[in-house]
Amino acid sequence: MVGEVESMEHSNTEGGVDADGHANDTLGTSEAWYRPGDSFDLSVIILDAVADAADVDPLHNEFSPLYGSVDVNALETALFDPDSQRPRDIRGELAFDYEGFEVAVRADGRVSVSARD
Repeated sequence: MVGEVESMEHSNTEGGVDADGHANDTLGTSEAWYRPGDSFDLSVIILDAVADAADVDPLHNEFSPLYGSVDVNALETALFDPDSQRPRDIRGELAFDYEGFEVAVRADGRVSVSARD
């Protein structure tokens, strides 16, 4: 997405108080939610969550291309494709490493990011 930045649901858990005003104690983690059909692509949600965990501006960072770590189209198809033959009651999570963080995307849309040790 280029241009206007809309509000995305996420929380930074970088110790102290997160962006939503919730107290937390975990350094270098964040959480976001992806909803297929919303205005933000899954890749935007992932990059925003990683930027939030890294405490950098999501629009001004030097992250490597996301496609070097994961095929986001395949990830989206595996977890969210409505034409998929998998039963809807099966839950799943795919995780990958990116920019020193572990990124986990769940079938319910939760994207969690945590710093790797």
